[in-house]
Amino acid sequence: MIPALSCAGDVPCSISLISFSVYLSLADHSESWLVLWAGSSVSNAAVERRKFLKQLAAIKVAQGLKLVFGNKSRQKLGAVAGILAPVLAFTCILLAIASYPSFSWTNNALSDLGVVKGFTGPLFNFGLYGSGFLGLISALFGLFSYLRKTLVGKAGALTFAAATVALICIGIFNESFSGTHFAFSVAFFVLAPISLFIITCAFALSHQKRSTFSTLTIGVIAAMPWILLAAFRYASNVAIPETISGLAVSAWAIAVGYRILKQTKD
Repeated sequence: MIPALSCAGDVPCSISLISFSVYLSLADHSESWLVLWAGSSVSNAAVERRKFLKQLAAIKVAQGLKLVFGNKSRQKLGAVAGILAPVLAFTCILLAIASYPSFSWTNNALSDLGVVKGFTGPLFNFGLYGSGFLGLISALFGLFSYLRKTLVGKAGALTFAAATVALICIGIFNESFSGTHFAFSVAFFVLAPISLFIITCAFALSHQKRSTFSTLTIGVIAAMPWILLAAFRYASNVAIPETISGLAVSAWAIAVGYRILKQTKD
């Protein structure tokens, strides 16, 4: 309803006309404002709906990742990798030896196979860095979780992981990289027994007598060939101590991998 105009009194008529014009302007635009307000509400609702859908999708992704990479799934992956690593390593090593008749257990190092041309060298090197990678997965996903209850256990698992990194580098940097290859070889054969001795302490702290004794025994077997070689020089090169030490660590890795795998099924 349009109000009546009045110019009576002291109020000038021009002011009344201005007021009336403003009123008409507001009336004309009220419908437009209503439309804008409704559009804004719809737009805000759409934004909120998109946010909700994004949050829901993120929750679903997180649940999926937890299902795939949950604690037990990681342990299972680590256990299987720990069992497969020695199998891959020694399969490739034995095939490389079989393909190279000139190899001598007393006069060669196993790493000599890594620079042989043709089929032998790539096969041997793949066995090392492939098994090293599987061993690293085993150490981080299986062993670390298995020994997580004590700080000593975590330190042992990380030391074992460092040994597997050294094994990867032995395969990548073969004897063509003489100094680098030698450094990583020493690192692997030193870190592997040390990691077993640290893990022995972790088992002892957890009162796991059988695991303590078996791990300590394997650690001694892994270290002893090198001590005896330094003391008595029973071979002119290092293929024999490398093999004995590697087999000892491999046997332990398979045993622990099987134990972790069994634990995940319980």
